[in-house]
Amino acid sequence: MSKSVYKFKPGSPWKIGVTESWLNSMAKRGLFIEKMGKYFAKFNKDESRDMYYRIEMSKEKDELSEKQIRMYKARGWKYVTNYNNFHIFSSPYEFNTTEVHIIPEEYAQLLKPFYKKALTQLLISFAILFAFYAVIPMFIAKRYISVLVNMSYLELLSQLIIILTFINGLFEIIYIGKLRKCLLQGTSVDHNAPWKFNYIVSIFISSCLILLSITLVALTFTSLFTGYDDEKTIPDDTTSMAIIRLKEIENSETLEETPISTSEEVNYERRYNLKKTFFAPLKYTSFELGAIMTNPTTTYLKSHDAILNNEVYQVRFKSMSQKLLLELWKDGEDSRTDDTTPPILHDDELDLLIVQETSDGYEIYACKGKGVMRVIYTGKENVNKIIPLIKQKISLISE
Repeated sequence: MSKSVYKFKPGSPWKIGVTESWLNSMAKRGLFIEKMGKYFAKFNKDESRDMYYRIEMSKEKDELSEKQIRMYKARGWKYVTNYNNFHIFSSPYEFNTTEVHIIPEEYAQLLKPFYKKALTQLLISFAILFAFYAVIPMFIAKRYISVLVNMSYLELLSQLIIILTFINGLFEIIYIGKLRKCLLQGTSVDHNAPWKFNYIVSIFISSCLILLSITLVALTFTSLFTGYDDEKTIPDDTTSMAIIRLKEIENSETLEETPISTSEEVNYERRYNLKKTFFAPLKYTSFELGAIMTNPTTTYLKSHDAILNNEVYQVRFKSMSQKLLLELWKDGEDSRTDDTTPPILHDDELDLLIVQETSDGYEIYACKGKGVMRVIYTGKENVNKIIPLIKQKISLISE
């Protein structure tokens, strides 16, 4: 009983001569083609022998005319298998098989509808790419890094599929066009075209894409079933979390926090969210609301509310941090225009620090290494009390 062996294909099916030459070489190693797929070919392992392989194209998918099959059979060629419009014939070397005469110009005409179809698919995928990477960022004022760090694994996987579809279509157009040009010039397919370089490139690209796809799919399912992106109540102990607490800014004696309730799943006046994406392996967002009380000896009276928002990122690449910080600042309180100059402060402990005073508090933006923080505080405490806390917390995510 023969043993089945699977091999990567040597690149595009439109490189007909390369595929024929590769199949000839496989036969010399005792591997005989049984079935051809999109990325892999299935071989039967047997005693090695010299074989010739020829690939014929059909107008319709998976169909070859009886006339074409009889023409090959009459000249000693055996029909083996097909993959889409490509049909494989074989013949042992010792048979001295007669070549089937194909007029290159007629073969070129056969390629015309495939070229048009590939061009249409390319234009569609380009339109989708344009919508995602040009139109949408334009509407969100070119916040490219912000889009990337907030893109879920599932969204990233869908984007990868669209990009790969576009790239595949682009190369398909190139290969069909090149083959068609040669045929129109009267040049026949080179049945002994070198295949090793194409094979190595094909293995490398296919392996990378398969590995990347598996990784993204695994991360997508992990993120769906591990509870990330769920709102939770901020715990009392946040020393290991890269968020600043309201009680760290305000006077603990005058701050009245909403206590954690066992009857509610989430305390919405004291909540946080943890999310992981490919470009931001760690992202915290938190919200706290507290009442500041005055104390005229015995009677506590509410003076004002204090509100604290944290938005914290640990980005994948350090080069993204300052760009992200500036985009977050532009997305600030009044959706600042591109010609507005950010109020940057110099600080030896931070890569970049922006302090924006608002009508009722401060917006503070800081980055160090891979860590990026935006802290929005509404209250009456001084900003100099918040900045040291930011330095302390950002060190947890800077590496």
